Amino acid sequence: MSFDPVPIVASIENIETANRLKLADEDAAAVYPDPARRLVVLEGYSHRYVIRCEDVVDCTLNRRLNVQGVHISFRVCSGPVVLKLRLVQVSVSYALSRQARRDQPQSPLPGLLENTLAIAIRPIAGRV
Repeated sequence: MSFDPVPIVASIENIETANRLKLADEDAAAVYPDPARRLVVLEGYSHRYVIRCEDVVDCTLNRRLNVQGVHISFRVCSGPVVLKLRLVQVSVSYALSRQARRDQPQSPLPGLLENTLAIAIRPIAGRV
């Protein structure tokens, strides 16, 4: 696999439990795009997630607690099981730029997913 040497780091949460109060995210991962094969690899602490273009069922932008995230649903191993995750970019520079500016900077994560997987991420009405 040919990966960008500087990955985006993202927190990962199960969409089904994302609104519950937690002390820590469920996982964190380095996001590696592989545009030649139209897939994204999330190298998490606890799991490796491989998301192929043809397995994406749905992908939307989401904003919770003034933080932009991406909800992505995809089939696991092209089978009947669909995993639904919320991805949020994690970086000190991004967090500082969000706090310092009134206009919210756009995370590069949605663009990376759109360009690599050749999908269109749609906004959730009234939230983004």
